[in-house]
Amino acid sequence: HTLLIEKVTTLGNLVPQLKLTPLSDIKSVQLFRKSVAEKQKQLLLASLKELETLVLTTASVTKDEAIMRNQETQSILTFIDRAKKVEPKGQIVISEQTDFSDIYLEDSDQVFIPRKNNLVLVQGQVAFPGAHTYVKKKSVMDYIAKAGDFDKRADEDRVLVIHQNGQVTKCDSSRKLKALDVQKGDSILVMPKLEGKNLQITKDITQILYQIAVATGVLLAI
Repeated sequence: HTLLIEKVTTLGNLVPQLKLTPLSDIKSVQLFRKSVAEKQKQLLLASLKELETLVLTTASVTKDEAIMRNQETQSILTFIDRAKKVEPKGQIVISEQTDFSDIYLEDSDQVFIPRKNNLVLVQGQVAFPGAHTYVKKKSVMDYIAKAGDFDKRADEDRVLVIHQNGQVTKCDSSRKLKALDVQKGDSILVMPKLEGKNLQITKDITQILYQIAVATGVLLAI
């Protein structure tokens, strides 16, 4: 429901006013802010504009290369159009060490208390994306194995773990995939391996995929 609060109200002041249930996961409280969502959208659009300019101004040397580049350009422009429609959630990352009394609320803030769950979501470039029951002390790699392992398009050095509080952990090596323990409610995103002759375009698309994943918690297909 909606609460009217004073301007100096903090998240610490608000939480005691809420009627929680035994299933309320107060440790994973989520805060969504309109101004943060707008900023995320602006940054995303700026990155997409730079990518669009780079794609449209890159010259081809030979006729065959021009044909291939034209096909690649159309694919990237389609991706850009879909990415422009993405609406960031504006989630503020609240770490475990943060004192709720230090977080001042703004007009139209949305506070969400997630339900305690025993699931881990695996999505992206795996054989069988889906939800799996949480098992204590299981690593990111263990859950990827449960999802049928990496598929052929997976970039095994670019895996994101998004926690319920909005915090994101990047796994960029097999060692980290095996060492990082997953928490209840985590989402594991396996990024695609991008191929292309223009390294700058590939780098920009990868960065945009990161932005979308962090801002929305999902992986946009390309």
